[in-house]
Amino acid sequence: MSSAFVKSKLKATRDAISKKEFQAVHDASLEILDYEPDNYNAKVFLALSLGELGKIERSEETYRSAIQTSPKQPLAWQGLAKVYEQAQKWDQYTETLHNLAKLFSKLQDATKCAETIQKLVDFRHEHGPPDQLISALSLYLPDSPLYPTLTSLPPPDPSNPTSTTTYASQIAVQNSLPILEEIVSLIERSEEQNIKKKEVDNRRTRLNAAGPEEVKREVRREVYANSRLPSYYNEILNHPNTSDDLRRNTESKLLRHKQQYLFALPTSDAKSNVKEKLVTEVQELIDGIVLLKIPDELAWSMFIDGKDTDTIGMNL
Repeated sequence: MSSAFVKSKLKATRDAISKKEFQAVHDASLEILDYEPDNYNAKVFLALSLGELGKIERSEETYRSAIQTSPKQPLAWQGLAKVYEQAQKWDQYTETLHNLAKLFSKLQDATKCAETIQKLVDFRHEHGPPDQLISALSLYLPDSPLYPTLTSLPPPDPSNPTSTTTYASQIAVQNSLPILEEIVSLIERSEEQNIKKKEVDNRRTRLNAAGPEEVKREVRREVYANSRLPSYYNEILNHPNTSDDLRRNTESKLLRHKQQYLFALPTSDAKSNVKEKLVTEVQELIDGIVLLKIPDELAWSMFIDGKDTDTIGMNL
């Protein structure tokens, strides 16, 4: 037998696939693999036929074998994603989509990369959880390793959004502000829920717990120390498409977030680097709001209190 045999069998296999004759696909693929054990296409076709014949586990194993044979080819990854979707193995499904998006990016296939990200984002919108939706949405942002590939997509045409399969990605790349706003909204809700849950848990598990105010401070200190909100707030503030109203609202949120973190720090820790940095950042936000005469009650109240004591940190 020769390469001519393999070519003829691969052609017959493709013909059988087009006719949905999957037992024939299965048998022909095995014949090829008996002759050429590492034939990538034969492994993919065999995996496809196994899935269609209801042999899901063997289909998964065969797709993985094909990936090992040629990890930089996307066909087996795409087949594996379909297997996981049909089997409702959602963790493996989303992980495979992410791997596919990275692979298409390396291949500089912007369309396939964008289509895959859209599938991942759509899935996370429907099924969550919020932290994984945030991770999926973040793939559209400039600091994403996939972003350089996505920037080669053509500009979106709002008058004909169905002219491409990647309109959502084109919009996101052209203007990341709505993505940032959605991420911020998700994190805000998540932090609020996390704080409430931790407060309840702390009261239940600590028989000699401090009073409710001290519990709140401890919980906020823990949550705000690792919060990503200040970074995203600053991205919105620095975004060229941010409106004046959104900028003022975001500055107000940033001030309150930093102020609450500052007030949650121990009063005995006045000289810590974290506290000194927060005091400076809060003061800068207040000074900016006062300079522009923006009507923010908290900022003006802290400005007046700060003038009475020379520094905000003295009030804590």
